[in-house]
Amino acid sequence: MVNTALLVFANNIFQGDQFLNLENYSTAFFWGIGLFFHWFGVFGRNFLFTKQWEERKIKEFMDKN
Repeated sequence: MVNTALLVFANNIFQGDQFLNLENYSTAFFWGIGLFFHWFGVFGRNFLFTKQWEERKIKEFMDKN
């Protein structure tokens, strides 16, 4: 959503020859890269709930009781 807003904002301000200037899109580009690395840090390689995750959670809940 932030990248979309940044791109719309850049397109509304810059018209004509400056429309294709890469400086207009650098913030959205680097924001997207940062967002990707944050996502990868949170979810890692196994971003889907695997069977091992399910078993660990079941064991965790059973240990609490």
